[in-house]
Amino acid sequence: MSKVEKQTLEDQKSKRLMRFATYASVAVASILICIKTGAWLSTDSLSLLASLVDSILDVGASLISLIAVHHALRPADKEHRFGHGKAEAIAGLAQSAFILGSGIFLLLESVERFINPVRVLNTTVGISIMIVAILMTIILVGFQTYVVRKTQSIAIKADTIHYQADLLVNLTVILSLILSTNLNLYILDPIFASLIIVYMSFGAYQISIRSLEVLMDKEFPDSERDRIKEIAMNHKYVLNV
Repeated sequence: MSKVEKQTLEDQKSKRLMRFATYASVAVASILICIKTGAWLSTDSLSLLASLVDSILDVGASLISLIAVHHALRPADKEHRFGHGKAEAIAGLAQSAFILGSGIFLLLESVERFINPVRVLNTTVGISIMIVAILMTIILVGFQTYVVRKTQSIAIKADTIHYQADLLVNLTVILSLILSTNLNLYILDPIFASLIIVYMSFGAYQISIRSLEVLMDKEFPDSERDRIKEIAMNHKYVLNV
């Protein structure tokens, strides 16, 4: 098998991995919405609502990633001589907007709960469901990390960062449910929800900066440019760069 044929097979494998990763993301987020909705209705926990809203946005963001990856994998054509890869960066910006929108909504809810604390109910149900959510998220993040390592996909990387944040969110929800019930400090619920908002906003900032760098064609640092030239010049058939 020639080098070209091997590279073609590798490219096809990468495309399949990227598509499967986006399908898996949408499926997991959809399942999490269903189970978290039941948990929120049972507990009336604001921190759990924050996690639910985050999962709802995950579905929207994952669908954007799915569409972007499908578009980005199209080969170059007359109208797009350098391919369609920047569609992934556009998806990253859209995901940031989703996260920011959810943060604003939850911030308003947190202010209301600070003023009028609400008792959290049925915490055992909520904790059990959040443990299931954590296990599902860990499996998804592990698979997405593998795909990113193989494909260097920006859209899937952005999705992975979001789900990594979800792990912390879910753990925070469990801690909030435990402390609110055992200490009867129901004001802890909006406090933990506020912490979730801060973390989500930081993730949105990271995604948006990386996406903007791609869209604005930010230059490599001189050290990286020199390293690329050095590698090229080490090839026996390269005369100059």
